[in-house]
Amino acid sequence: MRKRLYLALLLGTTALFPSAAAADPVTGFIAAAYAASAATAYIGGAIGSYALTAAGVSAMSFLGRALISAGLSYVANKLTSKTSDPYTAQLGNYAQAVSYMQRIYGTVRTGGVFGFTGFVDKKRHYSIIVAAHSTVGPLTHYLSDVEVEIDTDGDVTTSPMSGYGNIRPFTGHSGQTADSVLMAAFPEITSGYDFARLSGAHLWAKRVKASKLSTVYPDGDIWTYAPIWKGNDQIYDPRDGSTGWTNNWALCFAHELVNYLGAEVDWAEVAAEADVCDRLVTNADGATQRRWTFSRVFTDDTDADTINSEFIAAADGWLYERPDGKIGFRAGRYIAPTVTLTAEDFTSFSPSTGREIGSNSQYVIKYAEPLNLYKDSVSGTYVFDGTARRVTSETEIYGIDSHNQAARVAKRLARSEHPKFSITAQVKLIGFELIGQRFVRIVHKEIGIDMTFEVTKLALNSDGLSWSLEASSVTEEDFSFVAATEEPERPTYQDVESADDVDDLTGLVAAVLGTSNGSAAITSMWDSQDESYRQQIRLRSPGAGIDDWQIFTAGDGQAEFVATGLVDGAQYEIQGRNETTSGRVGDWQPETPIYVTAVANTTAPGALSGFAATASGSDVSLMWTAPNSATYFGTRIYRLTSSTSVSSPSIANASVIHVEYGIPSASDGYTDPAPGAGYHYYWAEAVNSSGVAGDRSGPIEVIIS
Repeated sequence: MRKRLYLALLLGTTALFPSAAAADPVTGFIAAAYAASAATAYIGGAIGSYALTAAGVSAMSFLGRALISAGLSYVANKLTSKTSDPYTAQLGNYAQAVSYMQRIYGTVRTGGVFGFTGFVDKKRHYSIIVAAHSTVGPLTHYLSDVEVEIDTDGDVTTSPMSGYGNIRPFTGHSGQTADSVLMAAFPEITSGYDFARLSGAHLWAKRVKASKLSTVYPDGDIWTYAPIWKGNDQIYDPRDGSTGWTNNWALCFAHELVNYLGAEVDWAEVAAEADVCDRLVTNADGATQRRWTFSRVFTDDTDADTINSEFIAAADGWLYERPDGKIGFRAGRYIAPTVTLTAEDFTSFSPSTGREIGSNSQYVIKYAEPLNLYKDSVSGTYVFDGTARRVTSETEIYGIDSHNQAARVAKRLARSEHPKFSITAQVKLIGFELIGQRFVRIVHKEIGIDMTFEVTKLALNSDGLSWSLEASSVTEEDFSFVAATEEPERPTYQDVESADDVDDLTGLVAAVLGTSNGSAAITSMWDSQDESYRQQIRLRSPGAGIDDWQIFTAGDGQAEFVATGLVDGAQYEIQGRNETTSGRVGDWQPETPIYVTAVANTTAPGALSGFAATASGSDVSLMWTAPNSATYFGTRIYRLTSSTSVSSPSIANASVIHVEYGIPSASDGYTDPAPGAGYHYYWAEAVNSSGVAGDRSGPIEVIIS
């Protein structure tokens, strides 16, 4: 009888696919702010060409409130305060009532949400969705943190999972069809359930015997599927008009802004930043790598502020809103300023110098390290001031998957927190010229400042006539990086061969145990084992009506186990194994069970006396006297028949022909009716109630012609 199949989240062609954000044309915040402002005339052609549709000054921009630009130092606190999700949190499989879909940039290791699960034919079938878009697909499969390989049919070939699992990836491309294995296993699943435009894998996991459970399934349940996956392959590159996979930071950021955050970008500007990201840099190993890459998983419930912060931090980036409403950004690098502000351009100007007491002196980045299975890992420590008290800043930037990139960002964080000058100022209307300018030259002769500053925060004030500016002094050297001398030594990750197997139980023997209460018992004994183990013994006896194994656990320190209350005369199979206190077990030993016949009465009676056998016509008469033994229960008679005389007859060739029950010391007999012509040899032995025999009498030859 088939159980009812419950499909919690079985996805079909039209099901649960988040399309790209469909935002109306973004009216420029700055343009809208000036639509009702007297400053419009002053701006003139600089803004007049943009569509002005707002009724008044908006209170919000793309970056939040009236913020026009934001850089690394602005977002660092958000990521230092542990608001970012730990990278390892994404390595699980989830089946909550509401499970948010994922999108993947670059190459990541990730789990995903359950799209389907069902059990049939001793197999648990389940489907894990890793991305709600098309992807390149898996590079490496991991089942419960164990790297495995599969054959062309998807069968797992890596021990100890080999033979117990199957993985069938799907990548969401056009023409994707429903999985044939699922359709064959579950009649409810039809061709419409094709997981269209979704990426993931269909798996099945086979039921195993209890002794192999912890070995095959380390989690004690079906495997967690968390592969290394090459993500989105529909990212637009304006440099050649192509779409495909890339981990170029600028191209990934532009894709996120346009397709998920509903923004517009200047594709010519994106192309220029993509070129910057592709420039080669040398790392501490002497190898070259591209300057800025991005690999990350976002879920549909991740807020825009968090997404922007992670992108900015991963590449020492800088994000700003343009007058036309488009969003621009810069990848990390020094750019010579083209705008100069003087004392006359400020209505207020507050500089500060020096470092605060207790400020950070060294920096580490938590990022996704490929050499550590893409788990969150800590970079080497970038020391800004080796003479100061050690105060460490730890920033989580999981879009980074390169130690060199993490080190470069760590240096920039250190320099941005310890500038020669920091300023907070109110800028006149000329602040409009700072839009899109990451760097500005500030000349203030009265204070003695003539330096390049990085705009860390620029916001339009509510009066629409002035700007709030926060900036820190920088030098070109702050953005340079010599890996040979500046990249700190990173932690090493090395696979260590470990043996965590449970030793096999040795020396197991089993034998009948005599009891005083007439109950059948079997004792099992074994060699002394490591004190960290306890022992389990299992028995079964189809002849006694016990078809399934019965498992018993011996007490700590015991080297013997006695099974009592057994069925007298029934044959029992016996095996044993070691078990750890955490429940991990070895294999049952010996591989071929020990067979022991249970005996309730182990005391044999004495020997028969006066045993005789004579021909009586065509019959044979046998006579004897029972022994004077309290355990005497009867006499077992054997016969060997031959057509010719046997010089040395063996009871091994004889058969039991009768058991004559009697009482101790009594004369008794049995007539063997018509055994046929030939030579007949007879043996007899006294037995107790359990069939245990005393000394045997015979053989006696009887000839019947």
